[in-house]
Amino acid sequence: MARSRTIFAVIWFCGLSFGPLAGAGWGQSRPPRVADDGRTWLLRARQALAGHKTISAVIHERIHLYDHELVGSGEFAQGPPNSHLLHFDVKFKVGEQDSYCQQRCDGKFYWSQKFDSGIPLLTRIDVKRVEAARAKAGRSPRVKVQGAATEAEPAAPPMLGLGGVASLLDQLADWCVFPRVHHGRLPGKQALPVIVLEGGWRPERLLHWLPDQAEAAAHGKPLDLAKLPPMLPDKIVIFLARDDLFPRRIEYVVSESRGLTSGDAEPLVQLHFDNVQFDAKVDPRCFTFDGGLVPPFDDTDGYLLRSGLLQPAKTGP
Repeated sequence: MARSRTIFAVIWFCGLSFGPLAGAGWGQSRPPRVADDGRTWLLRARQALAGHKTISAVIHERIHLYDHELVGSGEFAQGPPNSHLLHFDVKFKVGEQDSYCQQRCDGKFYWSQKFDSGIPLLTRIDVKRVEAARAKAGRSPRVKVQGAATEAEPAAPPMLGLGGVASLLDQLADWCVFPRVHHGRLPGKQALPVIVLEGGWRPERLLHWLPDQAEAAAHGKPLDLAKLPPMLPDKIVIFLARDDLFPRRIEYVVSESRGLTSGDAEPLVQLHFDNVQFDAKVDPRCFTFDGGLVPPFDDTDGYLLRSGLLQPAKTGP
């Protein structure tokens, strides 16, 4: 049972880290200061991704769960802006069983293949349909009124394929709030200067796991995080490199206040990017997916529904 839960956790946290989710509703940003809201820094980091012809990195992921430490490693690569080219591989060892998470985007289709207890799960999304739906929806700049002033909010940053670091930053901006932003250094020998964003899930997201607290939340009362599932982190820490704003490390933490961990406990999940290279030559063959072990399930409609780009089909008379 523990091994099955551990394998499930690997799949769940891979989806948490790199799922093809809907983009966030980004707002206008000014040149940020340390006192600025973390969302501004995420916007700048997201925009910086589109400023390079290629980005590549080595991925290291650690998961501490059910008295197990799982260590995964892999590779990430992103092609030029608007090409939607993506390569993401990470591999975990759970006992004698390998568990994989793979993502590819060749500009036409986004492929996601995961292995659960040796069983491959393969999904596919039509990128061109997503592009067409976004164009049809317009996603024109919204207008935000603040007192007598009116400010235009630009549309979301350019789509950089589905999945990968771009979707991760979109997900963090949409699902989380980061009220604490400060300068720091990345732990390690290099002590890389970073901007540290500390926050947690938006209350409306937490209600998915705390439905019995919906009424209290509606009246402005704080949520009781002690009632969250033990495997769900409630604190997220992002380390953005100060010079290029690429997320060098992301930690998902269970707060000590929940009584489940001590102050020196390891993060539940730690995602680290090493050997980050910008605008280096990347073999175009790495963006091609040809390793499908089972017929794919087309999840295009599902993605469009989750993104608000497609209305649910009407049923009944």
